[in-house]
Amino acid sequence: MPEILHMTEVTPRANYRLFVRFNNGDAGEVDLSSELDGKVFGRLRDPAQFATAYLHPVMRTVAWANKTTKTTKTYLAPVLLLELMRQQQVQALLVNIAGADNKGTPKACVELREAIDDYKNRLYIVSQDARGRKFRTRPGISETRKYLTDLETKLRAARNLADAMLPSAMSLFCDAYGQPRGKLLNEFDDAIHAVEKSLKVARHRAHREKNYDLSILAYKVAVVMQDFLGITPTSTRDTAQNVNFTKGGAAYARLLREVLDLAGFDVRSIRRKHRGLGDKDIGPLIDEGLRLLKDPSSPHNYPTGDLPVA
Repeated sequence: MPEILHMTEVTPRANYRLFVRFNNGDAGEVDLSSELDGKVFGRLRDPAQFATAYLHPVMRTVAWANKTTKTTKTYLAPVLLLELMRQQQVQALLVNIAGADNKGTPKACVELREAIDDYKNRLYIVSQDARGRKFRTRPGISETRKYLTDLETKLRAARNLADAMLPSAMSLFCDAYGQPRGKLLNEFDDAIHAVEKSLKVARHRAHREKNYDLSILAYKVAVVMQDFLGITPTSTRDTAQNVNFTKGGAAYARLLREVLDLAGFDVRSIRRKHRGLGDKDIGPLIDEGLRLLKDPSSPHNYPTGDLPVA
């Protein structure tokens, strides 16, 4: 069972900011200046009171002691802090790239955050070593095949169980499900068929294949630039000599590099882990994102299926 999200570090900073770290690896500064209102959080407008923020050892989230009651404490849920931190990180990044007056920035912020979350969710699984330490790993095609095989087995078992269900039990279940018995069994068959098709594709893929997820992320960043920020992304080498945030190529390089960082991808490891990409140079990945952007078969609705990757 996945570990419940909690915080592992809290450090108060000036101007109602906190440095926070979470057990999923995310860390950064979060600005709470616009969140401190109402009867519960309004008292934290006092800088001295805000500076008492600490990591509660039991709740494992940020807490502030109440100076008046001595016992009552104020907490903020980790999931809310994490989402706020991520929104602020993406917002700051887009303002840096497109400017504060760009009307497409709010929508671009949402789309880019979803692209980053999708990359993380599809790319990594949480594992645990012999000492109980958790770490994220990228599942290979063998793990993908195993997951699909297990899913197919369990779906078939559930389908057989439903087919053999007592009439009285089936009647109650169908009433609660809102579908007749035949429709229920057909939906099981459709799900099994979909898993069979997915497993067939997985079995024909090489054990060591190109990182398609990076290509898709680069494509989505290009879409955000073009469709929401009104900036045409172009190709460039990601080097210090080409840093110019107001032009398409350098802006795309900067945005993509920062997005990779927010997604948890170590750009410094590109040369060793991803064949064809130079040391610390995401230029080839930029070219891949632009190729997908120009491909007429690549829809701009952020596809969840396969893209035409060369």
